[in-house]
Amino acid sequence: MLLDLNHPYIVHYLAVGVLPFGPNGLPCPQTAVLMEYCDGGTLNELCTTRKLTEGEILEFLQQIVAAVRYLHERPLPIFHGDIKGDNIFLTMDQVTCKLGDMENFHLLVEGKTNVGGLKVKEGTILHMSPEMLTYAFSADDDEDVARSTGIGRASDVWSIGCTVLEMIGEGNIQFTTADKTIVSFESGKINKFIKQVKSGATPDQSTAATRLSPKFGAIVANCLLRTPAHRPTARELEAALAGPLAGSRT
Repeated sequence: MLLDLNHPYIVHYLAVGVLPFGPNGLPCPQTAVLMEYCDGGTLNELCTTRKLTEGEILEFLQQIVAAVRYLHERPLPIFHGDIKGDNIFLTMDQVTCKLGDMENFHLLVEGKTNVGGLKVKEGTILHMSPEMLTYAFSADDDEDVARSTGIGRASDVWSIGCTVLEMIGEGNIQFTTADKTIVSFESGKINKFIKQVKSGATPDQSTAATRLSPKFGAIVANCLLRTPAHRPTARELEAALAGPLAGSRT
C-alpha cells in the first residue's frame, strides 16, 4: 500500500521489508521502511524558528490539503490519523512540504474506518479531533466491540485546522473554554484535558483572527467544527483555498 502512493506532496516510500536484527544488534526481526529523505526539516521546526506570513501559510496548507485529498479519494481510501507539523517534511528550499509518517495509516472500508490499533502518542493529543479523543481514551478497551466512533476523513480535516493554528502559533496550539480561559495540557494529566474538551474546550483561534484574512480564518474555523459531518471534505477545502484569500496581514 505505501509503495503505491504517488503524489508530489506525500513522502515517497521506496521499500518495505524486515531486518533480521534489532537496534541493539540482537536477533529481533522488525519491519523497516526506506523512504524519501526531505532535508529541509519539518514544518513544526520551521514555524518555531520564524514567523510565517499569511501567504506562506496558505501555500503550505494548499499542499497539505492536496495530499490529504489524494489519500481520501483513493479507490481504497486512507485516513492518516496523525497530521501535524512534526509529520510534514520540507524540501531543502523549505517551499514544498510533504506529508509523511504514513506507516500507521488506517483504511476506510465500506465507509467505516478501521481503527484497530489506533495508538495515542504524546504530542499528538492537541491535534486530535474530539471524536478521536473520545475513542482513544474510552473506558471500553475491547477493540472488537462494534460501535460507531465517528472517526474518518473529517478527523483528518480537524487535524489540518490544528496544523494551521500550529503555523500561526509558532509551533504551539492552545485550547480555551467558552469563557476564553486557557486550558493547560500536561502529559501526566491527560484525562483532565480530555474532560475539558468534552465539556466544550476548543483550539484557540484568537491569533488566527488577527493574522489571517476573514475568509481564510473562516475556512480554518470550519475545519474545527465539533460535529464531523459539518466540516468540509478535503475536496471542498481545496476548492475553497483556490481563490484569493491572503490579505495584507503578516
